[in-house]
Amino acid sequence: MYKLEDIVDSSKSLSDGLKDNAKRHRNYKTYTSMERAMSVLRSKKLYISNGNTWNDKRDKDSFRKKNYYGKSFSFSTRENVAMWMLYGDKRGKNGAMLNVSGHVMNEAINTPVIEIGSFVNDEFKVKHTLYKEKGEFEVFLTDVVYIDTKAMEAEEKKDIQLNLYEEHVHVDKTFLDDEDVFYKDYAWAYERECRLVIKLLKNRKLAEEKECNTASIPLSDRSILEMKNNNPVRSPIYTGKIDEGVMSDLTGSVEWDL
Repeated sequence: MYKLEDIVDSSKSLSDGLKDNAKRHRNYKTYTSMERAMSVLRSKKLYISNGNTWNDKRDKDSFRKKNYYGKSFSFSTRENVAMWMLYGDKRGKNGAMLNVSGHVMNEAINTPVIEIGSFVNDEFKVKHTLYKEKGEFEVFLTDVVYIDTKAMEAEEKKDIQLNLYEEHVHVDKTFLDDEDVFYKDYAWAYERECRLVIKLLKNRKLAEEKECNTASIPLSDRSILEMKNNNPVRSPIYTGKIDEGVMSDLTGSVEWDL
């Protein structure tokens, strides 16, 4: 794993370093609803949005301008109560989490094909099928860095402090200009976010279409079998109707009613 100070020679080196480090984490966690978690396991596909429903407005607006598809994971080795509250459906009462191993993530990154479409009545409707061998897309994984967004917006300041892996490094603001570098305010640093990104290479405008707001990446039977061994994890306050999954490590130790 590269230290942050070792990858800040330029905008390009920062982008490359964050991508390289992202592939070195031990595991990747995504918090969602029990229905969506089971949909992944049953359909054998990872679903990745164009960012139009993200809760960080600045990040959402910035991401949407790039016309990418992205899915957020936490590389934290432990469950996070705040993540359950924010991203577990119904403030955690119908929440589920999927643990994704490095093997499964590597398969997703190297997928030869993706599908573009949208969910209609909880069913994914495919609009386009794209192929890597035709140069139609690329997939990459990258760590998100955290900054003081107010300082970023201050015109008189030429440098900015990056925060990642408990490290703090000052760099020129232009280092964040690379389109594959993603940053959020310090307020979101607890997420320890790693982002799976699909970049369309021939027709980025697809991501703007309502019927193309989601992309899917197929997973092999081997990967799905591996994921089913310890997934989905039920929220520690789970009261949902679907009786699936394994207990959270936090079950019995926390409670909330938001």
